Amino acid sequence: MNDRTLSRFALCLLGVAALCRFGAAQDAPEPLNQQMDFESKLGAMRFFNADGDVKLNFRGTVLIRDYKGDLTVSGDLKKEYEGQGRIVYFGKGTLEFKGHWTSMQWFGQDLVGSWYGRGGFRLYGDYDKNLDTGWWWVNGNTARKLPWPTQSTTYILPYIKRVRGNQHPLTVKPKGG
Repeated sequence: MNDRTLSRFALCLLGVAALCRFGAAQDAPEPLNQQMDFESKLGAMRFFNADGDVKLNFRGTVLIRDYKGDLTVSGDLKKEYEGQGRIVYFGKGTLEFKGHWTSMQWFGQDLVGSWYGRGGFRLYGDYDKNLDTGWWWVNGNTARKLPWPTQSTTYILPYIKRVRGNQHPLTVKPKGG
């Protein structure tokens, strides 16, 4: 190799290194969020290691642990406890929060809610007088409601359903197509 070839090679390496360096400085892509809606006449649920926007209209108890964000309470919900990184509300009303939390647990009756975000969740159902446990669905697709399970079942949002051993995101097909 002569000096001229060596200098061209070094210049190319320097250019590649600069591209790699500046390429790494770009912002990371936003993590995937998904909409989940749910309703249950009688049961419990837990969101964990999660964040996003949540709206719960219910009768019962909610415990939120290690919460960072905005919280709005309406109706007849009373703060029963706050301390050691925990907030507990009891009563009937609407609780809206936006942020990050380590754990949010609800148990009670007449739950109607939505969550736009990401994280883990567990559902625990119980039969009401009509032998109904409740429903949950993603992306606003009420035609594909999933039954609220009676045993502790863990899911992850964004929801991925298993099809023949492969993972596929649950998507909504456009109407008319």
